[in-house]
Amino acid sequence: MTTATALDRNTDSPAASRTASHGIDRAVERLAVALLRWSRTHAARRVLDHSEHSLRLQQRNSELQREADALRITQRMGL
Repeated sequence: MTTATALDRNTDSPAASRTASHGIDRAVERLAVALLRWSRTHAARRVLDHSEHSLRLQQRNSELQREADALRITQRMGL
């Protein structure tokens, strides 16, 4: 068995170690990660259909209205 093969068999990780990228390679990697994150969040937002979106919007507006009403009541009472 050669030394390189013996070293490969003794390492914990099956993947080869990587050095940090520099310059344009780092910029390209960061851009790729940013695009991947954006596409995942964009896809997650598009999962809702129109009726479910309308229902959630109505619930959120109702919640905001209740909070505003509660604030007005406490202000009138002087709390």
